Amino acid sequence: TLSLSLFFSSIFFTVILLLCKDSLASATDLTQHSEYLIWMAAIIAIDNLNTLPFAKLRQENRPRRYAFARVAGIVMNILVVILFMGVIPKILEKNPDSFLKHIYNKDIGLGYYLLGNLCGSVFTLLILFKEIKQIRFRFSTKLWKEVMKYSLPLIIVGLGGMINDVLSRLIYRHVVDLPQTQADYELGIFANIFRLALLITIMIQAF
Repeated sequence: TLSLSLFFSSIFFTVILLLCKDSLASATDLTQHSEYLIWMAAIIAIDNLNTLPFAKLRQENRPRRYAFARVAGIVMNILVVILFMGVIPKILEKNPDSFLKHIYNKDIGLGYYLLGNLCGSVFTLLILFKEIKQIRFRFSTKLWKEVMKYSLPLIIVGLGGMINDVLSRLIYRHVVDLPQTQADYELGIFANIFRLALLITIMIQAF
């Protein structure tokens, strides 16, 4: 019941984000890279689908698999970022005709941080496939109403917590006295340091 509810609400929310892509791009100063918003929407949708399998693992007292899936996603994220922001550009500087030129686009720039995040989310989803395939297409309206009644106050509290978590990254570029390009670069570093710090939180959640 909860998985089906989350699946359809994720689709609904993703469609809204895509329909409002141009307005959101203008509001977030991303008109030159509106594809970033598509990747962000995909990350949100996939992370939503990962939520209940993680909850199931915690309910079943399986901290090792929980921690493995969480950490594996972050490691994949970091590896993709290091590969496309560090390793491949240096290889292409020395060998411009390398086959890597077909998979690397310097115009994407900081977008590789988002692509790293997306790869991490997809990789986590694949790891959790065993839990996801156990879902049966049965829906209980009574149970859904009970869960919604319980969850609505938590949504308000959770929204405040999420704003607190991500606000620093939203305002970072606007409070540092740096050129736009340098501010974007340091924001990418800051965001990935933040993700590394999540490893501590994940270990606490797992146990």
